[in-house]
Amino acid sequence: MMQKPASRTAPALLAEMAARYPDAEFIVDGDTRLTYAGFGDTVRRYAKGLHALGMLRGGRMAILMDNRHEWLLAYFAGMSLGVEVVALNTWATPTELAYQIRDAGVELLVAEDRLRDKALDDVLAGILAADSGIACLDRTITVDGAVRESRIPFGALPDLGSAVTDDDLAANTASGGDTACILYTSGSTSLPKGVPLLHHGLIDNMWSIGERMHLSPDDRLWLAVSMFWSFSCVNALFTVMTHGGTVVLQHHFDAGEALRLIEQERCTVFYGLP
Repeated sequence: MMQKPASRTAPALLAEMAARYPDAEFIVDGDTRLTYAGFGDTVRRYAKGLHALGMLRGGRMAILMDNRHEWLLAYFAGMSLGVEVVALNTWATPTELAYQIRDAGVELLVAEDRLRDKALDDVLAGILAADSGIACLDRTITVDGAVRESRIPFGALPDLGSAVTDDDLAANTASGGDTACILYTSGSTSLPKGVPLLHHGLIDNMWSIGERMHLSPDDRLWLAVSMFWSFSCVNALFTVMTHGGTVVLQHHFDAGEALRLIEQERCTVFYGLP
């Protein structure tokens, strides 16, 4: 019988699972394979980079990218600092993104250089055309793409945080009642609403779901559901994580690639829409 995690925050849960299952695979993204311990160590280095950029407890950062391991590194690095992470919809229009960024008070954006068939430059230009007062785009962290004056390469964050100490991180530790992430509703009946989700809820509710699914550390989740939905970055992710399982990422849904991944990675858990 599995033991329920004692942790009350997402970063504490990561540390607890890394102590229980240090060498077990946590994230699989193509050729990138991260164990629980390896992922935890990497998150810590990226959190120090965010700290060096001024992200502290109670701050807000947004993520705009497909299902890649960098999404999860940014997510946990932010939460490790007590930062509230805003998950932006990669299908949203620039006007919709501008509204959400303004409404959430985002201070820093982490995005990939291409969003499906759109260049990030075009998306950012559209956001600024909709709301020229959004300042956080002046220092966007980008995954892939050319290095530019206004862009910070995601891979440079560990070096940026080299002078940040473990004590600096500890001073920004979140509590169970703090907001972990903010997810926006679809806006089908009105403007989208930002829904804050608390750290302890990510653990308690998802642990119970995993128990009803009879999950174990041997289970492997195929995950193509977009991370910006709670069904993915909260429900699926933490249901598997609280049980020490593995998350196999697919950047965006393609039926043939899904079948290949499921067979190759011997996935046992399905999260998807009808």
